[in-house]
Amino acid sequence: MFSEKNFPLIYQWNDRRTGTPYLSGKPPSWYESKFSYENPPCTQVIQRGWLIDDTCESNPMLAEKFRKNAKEYADKKDQELQHAKLIVQLKEEGKIEFGLTK
Repeated sequence: MFSEKNFPLIYQWNDRRTGTPYLSGKPPSWYESKFSYENPPCTQVIQRGWLIDDTCESNPMLAEKFRKNAKEYADKKDQELQHAKLIVQLKEEGKIEFGLTK
């Protein structure tokens, strides 16, 4: 069975000065940053071979769809992380136990 965890997000952009393409499993600093960057490079986000975000998409409806996809993905991952942290905390406090049963 395939899971999203088997298909991480890939961020792709080109350096504006050199034209060098970059790929990363982590978002570049300007992607959805709280700080404003003047003229950041176009960043494409790909998952499972599908383009889910393109920061320089000129079609406003398609750009909005990409933004929604990226936000939903980030929100889902944040929820999964919070759930995992809660499980670890409960285990450390002795409120839950994990064991193998036959």
